[in-house]
Amino acid sequence: MIEYISILLFTFPLTRVFLGNKKKNSNKIKTCLFIWLFGMIFVSGMRGSFTADSYSYQKIFRTFSEGGFNAFISAFSLHYHFNMTEIGYIFINFIVGLFTDKFIWLQIVVAIITYIPIAKWCLESDDVGLSLCLFLAIGPYIESLNTVRNIMAASIYILGLKYVFTGEFRKYLVVVLLASTIHLSVLVMIPVFFVLRFKPTIGKIFLYVGGTFVFVFCMENLAQLYNSLFLIAANSESVLELLHRRQANPINVIVPVVIVMFTLIIYYTTAAKNELNDMKNIVLVSGTIFWGLLKITMLSSEYISRFACYFSPFILLLLPKVLNRFKGMQKIMLSAMIYTLCGIFFIIECKSYGNYYYYQ
Repeated sequence: MIEYISILLFTFPLTRVFLGNKKKNSNKIKTCLFIWLFGMIFVSGMRGSFTADSYSYQKIFRTFSEGGFNAFISAFSLHYHFNMTEIGYIFINFIVGLFTDKFIWLQIVVAIITYIPIAKWCLESDDVGLSLCLFLAIGPYIESLNTVRNIMAASIYILGLKYVFTGEFRKYLVVVLLASTIHLSVLVMIPVFFVLRFKPTIGKIFLYVGGTFVFVFCMENLAQLYNSLFLIAANSESVLELLHRRQANPINVIVPVVIVMFTLIIYYTTAAKNELNDMKNIVLVSGTIFWGLLKITMLSSEYISRFACYFSPFILLLLPKVLNRFKGMQKIMLSAMIYTLCGIFFIIECKSYGNYYYYQ
């Protein structure tokens, strides 16, 4: 448990409460962010086999570290990419395996790839520490210890979000295709580029909510369609078993949804007209809405977390942005309260997740 508490405490020196003016403390922020990043890489890299998928990933690593170049070439095909393990992840295993047969070093490399884009993204926040605390609390961090490739792909995807702001679809597509070499699920984000740039209106929000209900109603058929494109289970029965294996704890859904509602209410009640028409704001708000809706669908199947993670970065910037609308002590107190509540929620979530232990 001390590991989780440590990485949470590393975020505190980066908060508005501690640093105050971000521009005046840019060097301190970069130094503290590097310390947080180092702690995240160390804790995640040193973790033991306490997650469900750990032994599967160790098996993959042994295959390509012991099999060498012949094993790598035999797996370098579209069939293997779409039906077994993605080529990009295989390549990482092969490269690490050239230097060592210790699985811990693969975990460290994976942690570096996963958390550097997160740190870079949160550096753009109006309250870096709060954004990092949110990242820990709302799901992606815990998920990254288990669904390793999925969250790696989500982190790489973050590198393409700047192109959504600027409308550069081709560059965005390159990043998505790169991320898909780690986990194919990110391909669903290709058409999302255009949807994120639609200005949210009452009509569109109702349309999104209606689409969510249709999605839940058709979830089993969509899961089987997805499996026909990207094999995740041997047959239809196995797909449904995977889909309904577990549902999310209602608290783990309610808390993020409350955060989304709180953020959107403040945004729309305080935003000036020019802010509502700013493309970066439009993208952040749209992404936050979709993230909230996908979190709700997790009440039906926790498997949806594999897609919700691609929308989780938006709230990390939007919440601190709307809190910046408040002034003086009111802003500091409100930020501190939300940080504290998210931190408590993170610790409770970690405690229920299981005991942490170092790799042996």
